[in-house]
Amino acid sequence: MKGAGVPFEALLWETFEVRKKREEAREQFRKCCRDADLFRTDHLETLAAAKAKDKGTTKAGELRMLKSSNKAREIGRNVRTALGKNSKGLATSLQRPHPTGEGMEICDTQTSLVDASIDEATARFTRATDISPFMTDPLLSEVGPMAELPGADEILAGTFECPPETDQYTQLLIQHLATPPEVMAAGDIPLDIPLKEHQRAWKQQNHHTAADPRNLSFAHHKAGAHN
Repeated sequence: MKGAGVPFEALLWETFEVRKKREEAREQFRKCCRDADLFRTDHLETLAAAKAKDKGTTKAGELRMLKSSNKAREIGRNVRTALGKNSKGLATSLQRPHPTGEGMEICDTQTSLVDASIDEATARFTRATDISPFMTDPLLSEVGPMAELPGADEILAGTFECPPETDQYTQLLIQHLATPPEVMAAGDIPLDIPLKEHQRAWKQQNHHTAADPRNLSFAHHKAGAHN
C-alpha cells in the first residue's frame, strides 16, 4: 500500500470515502493521459542528459536519437495495431530434422529450443562456406580457413598473386581487399576494451536475448554492468 501511495488509514475508511478517493484517482489518471505527451517529452530530455553525461556526448545528439527511436516504435505500434498483431509472443515449440535423418524432431524444452535455434542460426550464417572462393581450393590452400596462412597477409598488402584457376570476379575482389596506405600507417588497433566501454556495451544489450541455459543469462551480465 505504501508503494502505491495509499495510507494505511485507508483500511479504516468508510465506503463513501473509498469511492471518493477512487474518483479522485480516476480524475488524476485522466489528467495524466491528457498530459502524456508533455510527460514523455520531459522524460526524453532527462534521459538524453543522463546518456550524454554517461557517454561523454552532447545532449542534443542523444535527444535526436531518442526521438528517432521513439518515432520508429510509434510507427511500428501503429502498424501492428492496424494488422491486428499486437503481440508476437515467445516460441514454445520448434521443429528440426531428426538426428537420424528420418522425419522431424519436436523441441519443446528450454535446452532443446536453444540448441535448435543455434543450429538454425549456424546453418543460416554459414550457408555460403562450401561455395565461397576463399573456402574452396585453390584459395583455401593459400589463405587458410581462418586467414592464418601467408596468402592472407599478401592480400592485405596488395602483393598476392592469384592462382591461374581463380575466376575473374574473385580476382577483381582480391584487388580491392588491399589495405589502404593510410590505414597501414595508423598501426595496429588496440585490442583491450576499457572497463567503462565494456559496461556501456552491456547496458545496451537486450536482456531477453537467448543464451545457453547452462551459462549465465544476458540479464545477469547486464545487471552486473551497473555495479
